[in-house]
Amino acid sequence: MRTLMLVLLAGLAGCGDVKTDWACGTEGSPPPQVTVMRVLECWSEEEGGKPRCGLGAGLPISSEGIITYKHDLPPNVMHVYVEGEAAPVLDRGSEDADWDDWVYVRFQSAPDQIPMLDPNVQLRPGERVAMVGFPVHGIPKDRLKEWQDIPPRTIYGRIVSKPFWLGIPDEVVFIKPDEGALKGMSGGPAMVLRDNKWVVFGVMVGKVRQDILNGFFSSKLFYARRIPEHLLQK
Repeated sequence: MRTLMLVLLAGLAGCGDVKTDWACGTEGSPPPQVTVMRVLECWSEEEGGKPRCGLGAGLPISSEGIITYKHDLPPNVMHVYVEGEAAPVLDRGSEDADWDDWVYVRFQSAPDQIPMLDPNVQLRPGERVAMVGFPVHGIPKDRLKEWQDIPPRTIYGRIVSKPFWLGIPDEVVFIKPDEGALKGMSGGPAMVLRDNKWVVFGVMVGKVRQDILNGFFSSKLFYARRIPEHLLQK
């Protein structure tokens, strides 16, 4: 098992041109410290079928529990892999709601340091947020097998108002990244500054395309699901 990464997200200034260097990505000044872990989800649509896998991130919300993305993980799949180690699924979001896209897993080697969590923190449109994970967009295909060696990165964005045409609950927060794609960031923390400290309010779980005037203007909005409060009592 690879050693868990308690990542000090500082000192990335030497990465070179962040617009072209895949090992750096596009990030501003990162939060001083955050714990993220690599998560791999694999399953087959049918017995004996070709396995389907997703790569992303997860974050500890207790000494033994990690929240991460769910996406299309079937209900009968009862474990994922965290840092290469099987982690049993203890709880998950609703199968009937796309936005309720999370699983909670047990990982005995979770770090003792838990980030500052507040799923009820108030957010303002235009407010800057930080997202941390392992984005793989733009990485050469021959390097994807080295995913375990890809460094975590911080991508910044801003809170945007919810599109009026989407009937979504308050648990969903929409974010427009300043720059860069977020593939591989699923399951990572979404954070906001409060009193000069980064507070985790949610987990990155998806995207939606916003089209205006029959597609003449369009943009991708990413969204985070606020951390379910009942998980913080576990």
